[in-house]
Amino acid sequence: MSLWEQRKQSVSWLADELEEEAKLLQEVLDLIGECIEVMMDAEMGEFSWVCGMTMLKGRNLGIGCLSLVLDGNGQISGAIARPLLEAIELLKYFRLDPERVSEAINDDLPSAGEIAQEIDGEFKFLRDYLNEHSSHFSYRHYSVQHLFNSDTSEIKTSIESVLQTSKDRLHQNLTSLFGLLIFLAIESASCVYAAGAPNREELADQVENLRERGTEVFGPGSMPGEA
Repeated sequence: MSLWEQRKQSVSWLADELEEEAKLLQEVLDLIGECIEVMMDAEMGEFSWVCGMTMLKGRNLGIGCLSLVLDGNGQISGAIARPLLEAIELLKYFRLDPERVSEAINDDLPSAGEIAQEIDGEFKFLRDYLNEHSSHFSYRHYSVQHLFNSDTSEIKTSIESVLQTSKDRLHQNLTSLFGLLIFLAIESASCVYAAGAPNREELADQVENLRERGTEVFGPGSMPGEA
């Protein structure tokens, strides 16, 4: 398998068996884009600009995660998922007190952990997991297990052997990514609502519709608010 074959295989699955998953990912990224455009047009000065830039950076991080997942490098995508979580929590932090955007402008934001405590963040377990196994160099089991052949316990030395995934594994990784992007969309739409944009209710309805469809495609428990 050449360096590019895994992505070709992933794209093939997205065009066939995982077509619904692909459509939902495209839609949630497009919806976040709509929130960015609306936010940049909102007349709330620094709040609009800072939140819009946070949404944009968060969406780009999500696209980066998707690219790695398609290449069969899902474990490494966790390192990018970590700042994506920060973008989601920053949006909530700014929404709860719009005056806080001055901290971003003055490069004086609290640490990610302090922000999470301030907003009663719900990602502590995931943040800790990513810190331990993906965001920092580690030799722990979950950090290196993808580098070994599960049948022979031999190290995968070739690029092609490391950059491999199955359709089921791809679906699992896309499920996790879609869940994060829905959280980003929810917070983006909430900031748009706080900014008083004319079409804020329409965007909120679109997010809720995507969340419900995501539950149908990715399964119960995969979306925010699902048991």
